[in-house]
Amino acid sequence: MATDFQHRKALQLAKMRSIKSETWKLDFGYKLAPKAKVWTGRGKCFAPFKSVAAIHNEDAMTVFWKFCSGSESIQLVVPDLKRLHERNPLLGSKLKATCVDNCCNVRGVLIEATPGVLVKLDCFHWQQRWDPCLCDTKSEKTIAFRSLMRRAIFVTETNEHNRAKELLGKRNPSRQPAAHEIYKEAKATIPDPELSERRVMAVIQSLMKKDADGELESATTGEPKSRFFKRGAMTLNTIANQLEHVRKGCLSDPTSDAVKIHQFNAKTKKTHTARGTSSLENEWLFIHHHVLSTPATGLARAEKALHNCFEASNDKKRVTRLGEEPEVSARTESLQALHDLASRCGFKKSDLDFKSPECPHSIDKVQEHIGFEHQLPPELEASHGVTDDAVDDEEEESGIQALDSFLNEVDFAEEDTRIDPMQFPVNDGENDEDGVQHNPTPDVFFIGFGGEH
Repeated sequence: MATDFQHRKALQLAKMRSIKSETWKLDFGYKLAPKAKVWTGRGKCFAPFKSVAAIHNEDAMTVFWKFCSGSESIQLVVPDLKRLHERNPLLGSKLKATCVDNCCNVRGVLIEATPGVLVKLDCFHWQQRWDPCLCDTKSEKTIAFRSLMRRAIFVTETNEHNRAKELLGKRNPSRQPAAHEIYKEAKATIPDPELSERRVMAVIQSLMKKDADGELESATTGEPKSRFFKRGAMTLNTIANQLEHVRKGCLSDPTSDAVKIHQFNAKTKKTHTARGTSSLENEWLFIHHHVLSTPATGLARAEKALHNCFEASNDKKRVTRLGEEPEVSARTESLQALHDLASRCGFKKSDLDFKSPECPHSIDKVQEHIGFEHQLPPELEASHGVTDDAVDDEEEESGIQALDSFLNEVDFAEEDTRIDPMQFPVNDGENDEDGVQHNPTPDVFFIGFGGEH
């Protein structure tokens, strides 16, 4: 399996590097990196990586991934982002937007690395940052809060509502689709900052009034009432920070002329959203529980597992999202070998049930460091005691040194010790009682390393 992966690795990298992207979804995973261990001795190992970065395009296909030696910092992948930005023109594509989880902190760095790109905030992480000010994240009131906040952020436009209604009507002409079915099928958008702020403030003010009414009722009846928000300055600071992203337009969708948010496939009749890092969150969850489920694994196994996982995921999304025909096998080299064998046997391409695979070509102009193909900083290697030269685990003598020590203790000048041959029975070639004939015993035996023979 390891040899097979080494033969296929170049093809896997070429397939990943040939994927176009107009939108980047950048996210860091922190649970997978500590599982990759480096063996330094018997019972000794260390984890050289602290995070893993991955990038999806607008179709949720992986275009880049890399293990990083530091925590979640955009500075770790800035050189890689510049190389990726150089890859797009070679593929005939142009990067337009990037979706991250900390937009205001990394916007300047991203714009410097990829000029002209729009930096947007992932709505999933924005929703998660309400948790510190909520009284109980597992209560029914928290569920109601999240539902109301989603309704405030996402708006279904009239043309999208009509499209979803018409599509559901074609699927089942016998009845009219219900309202919840239409909203489930329709793809909502995040409106402009002004409208988004009004809708979010309406939810916050309404829930705060509910908390105030509950406090008044509790003071009157003496029965405690559960609240939506915690008391104190932390809640006010959280609300202010969250609204600041809304005012700046970090959440709002760009115009359709700038970035195409909804990707509709006429073949599958499905619409997928190009925003958000939810696809990457699902990828981390699947890898954590199914691909690298053990607490520790070696670098070779981790690299093979992740490359195979991302390749299989990209091939699956080509069918489910892009509407391409499923291949007989995901292994491009196997399909190419079958076509070559069939052509030699006299078959034509039209006679085969599967088409000839497209073999991607690696981009030689841009050297990208995907996966583990990068060296650790020298200070990190020194901190863990990693040396360039291989050394033995224990300070023991090697086989040659042990033999030399043994020979040095032998006195070759010592006289040989003869053994009296009479103490051994002489058979003279006659048969024993068991009928077996033995060779005659030699006249003289010698032990040692000298003397006459």
